Amino acid sequence: IFCVPDDALAQVVTAWAAALPPSPSLEGRVALHTSGIHPAAVLAPLRRAGTTLGSWHPLLALAEPRQGAFRGVTVGVEGEPGAVELGERIAHAVGARTIRIATERKALYHAAAVFGANYLIACLGVATRLLEESGDDGGELEDLLPLARSALENVAAVGLEAGMTGPIARGDIGTVRGHLESLDPATRALYRALALELLSAAGERLGRGERDELAGLLAVEPENRRGSGSG
Repeated sequence: IFCVPDDALAQVVTAWAAALPPSPSLEGRVALHTSGIHPAAVLAPLRRAGTTLGSWHPLLALAEPRQGAFRGVTVGVEGEPGAVELGERIAHAVGARTIRIATERKALYHAAAVFGANYLIACLGVATRLLEESGDDGGELEDLLPLARSALENVAAVGLEAGMTGPIARGDIGTVRGHLESLDPATRALYRALALELLSAAGERLGRGERDELAGLLAVEPENRRGSGSG
């Protein structure tokens, strides 16, 4: 099982394969890697004497090892049948469940993982900066963590649509307009993009009129209006 940074994987596999003696020692073996972006074929240098290749990527933000970390986690498996089957057995043995990923859509799968974890951190970074700028004594990340946890708990309990709170979910058009007017251009563009995603996820919570007005407000600004509010 190769567990190395994505950009180093091909080089590590090639070097490791070159160092193996020319023998059938890999016959009947399975080689797996834990990269979310690369397909199993990146392990091709190891395809000797019937070695099968696969990828095994947990949907888990694991900053440091901990016992039982994979329990309840979903693992994306991909590759040749024998490797996929072994990957599924490994996942089930550590308490995880699995989904099979299409090889040609591996990058899309990994982008989903990045949105689901890394970009949450990006949003918290923006939120922390805005909080610091909003008051005389500022604010810190720890002030926002209970809010972030409660949002995730809501979604875990009742799903994306029912778990949404905030001005988009309520159709508070004036509030959204106030936010847009207060932000610098770069942050405003990010706000618009994320708000449009929330509007799509809101489903039937909003009436047609509210939805259309919000969509118009969140549309990309005409060229001659950009930069307003930037100081």
